[in-house]
Amino acid sequence: MARRSRYTEYNEDLNVWPAFTDLMSNAFMILVLFLFLTIIISQINKSQISKNINQSV
Repeated sequence: MARRSRYTEYNEDLNVWPAFTDLMSNAFMILVLFLFLTIIISQINKSQISKNINQSV
């Protein structure tokens, strides 16, 4: 029995998957946020450029 408890304590200390998955999910959400902001900014710039072209013609 003592051997089993030592193994589980050792195994629980080295469990890095929850931290790794949290890190990867946060990195993915930040990447998606930057892509979303880039798309919105490019659409705003596109509409402003088209308005300027229509006014100058």
